[in-house]
Amino acid sequence: MLWYFLSSNSPLLMILLVIGDLGPYVSSECSVPLSPLVDIDCFSSPLAGVDYVGISRNLDFAPGVSQQTFRVTILDDLGQPVLEGTETFELILRMPMNGILGEPGKATILINDSVSDLPKVQFHDAMYMGHENSGQISVVVYRSGDISYRSTVRCYTRQGTAQVMMDFNERPNTDASIITFLPGEVEKPCVLSLVDDTEHEEEEELRLVLGSPRSESPFGASIGKQNETLVKIKDEADKAIIKFGETKFSVSEPSGAGQVSMVKIPVLRVGDTSKVSVVRVHTKDGSATSGEDYHPVSEDIEFKEGDTEHYIEVEILYDGVREMREAFTVHLKPDENMVAETQMNKAIIYIEETNSMADVTFPSVPQVFSLLQYDDTSRARNTPLVAGYPVVCVTACNPKYPDYDKTGSICISEHINDTLTRYRWLVSAPTSLDGVTSSMREVDFDTFFSSSKIITLDSVYFQVENTLSVN
Repeated sequence: MLWYFLSSNSPLLMILLVIGDLGPYVSSECSVPLSPLVDIDCFSSPLAGVDYVGISRNLDFAPGVSQQTFRVTILDDLGQPVLEGTETFELILRMPMNGILGEPGKATILINDSVSDLPKVQFHDAMYMGHENSGQISVVVYRSGDISYRSTVRCYTRQGTAQVMMDFNERPNTDASIITFLPGEVEKPCVLSLVDDTEHEEEEELRLVLGSPRSESPFGASIGKQNETLVKIKDEADKAIIKFGETKFSVSEPSGAGQVSMVKIPVLRVGDTSKVSVVRVHTKDGSATSGEDYHPVSEDIEFKEGDTEHYIEVEILYDGVREMREAFTVHLKPDENMVAETQMNKAIIYIEETNSMADVTFPSVPQVFSLLQYDDTSRARNTPLVAGYPVVCVTACNPKYPDYDKTGSICISEHINDTLTRYRWLVSAPTSLDGVTSSMREVDFDTFFSSSKIITLDSVYFQVENTLSVN
């Protein structure tokens, strides 16, 4: 008798059948040689159609052929594994024609699923990422094989750059770290508790390991290849950040000579405050000029251990000039100690004019033209702006105004001097295809070759598709 051993997840069994001396059938000169015939049947304790595909067929040995190979298909219950242990069935040779049966005439096949269908646990992924301030990380443990039994496994920690008690709570390699799978359960969480402190730390890692698998099945349980997983802990919430408390401030210009106004700008530090940081703060001109509209500032701020807030004070001066709102900026430089990150590192300070110019009502609405069309605005009315050219605001009291022949007399009678007009330009993004418009934003800052407070606005401030407004 022959014995063949195979796992239940082996799809095919190859059987080699050998025939001995063919005697006169090989050398026969008969014109129609006779071929030996052998019947093969399968019968067994496992169920045909469930554990294997039963066969009953003839094997023909042509003259000169001494062996034949045939296949028996083994069925694997991969979709719903059931642990059955070792099962056997037999292959039998019978009813030979033109020959006799030799030994062995019977083969026993053993199907063993105690490995393939054994309850097996392993981590779902090779790496997990978590954040310290979340308090915990949930790692998925996956079970395969026959899940109709109750199974348990230990999920315990092994420290790396992350340390026990300082960064996480230990899961010891004891029964206190057991995860239990009830019958039918495929996934269970292994929860790792994190220690959330106030100190910022770089990315740290540790390992979670599976061990001591047990099952109520007669063959126990096993651990899969993914028996370890790497856990990485990020600590972005405790990262030290220095920033301005606000990005926009407004202050009124003093009302008289010799007086100053003060604007206090908070500089905040959030996150880890256990180390010393030094940042430089300085002002930069916009439409407001240092020395004329405000006293410039350039100084270092030192955040000592535990410090979370400092204030920068900037003096606003009286310049005696009637003008529209002006602005300058305050900037934060990077931390000299390279401990903290700087964010929101620019703040805009607007100086509001206390004695602003008296409002003037023009007899008609101003119009905006391309500077290329300034000499002939009557023709340029309702024509698009020319790309790349500055634009010019033409008031009703400007002789270039298209209807100046009607508005000019009114300007003269009202004593409106157009040369004293100050301009405030506003720009918005183009209207989208669905008709949504953006809010208008004031052009506050000058460049070294142009100003945003004069009759013209350089093309560096806008595109032809933008919406422009002036007042």
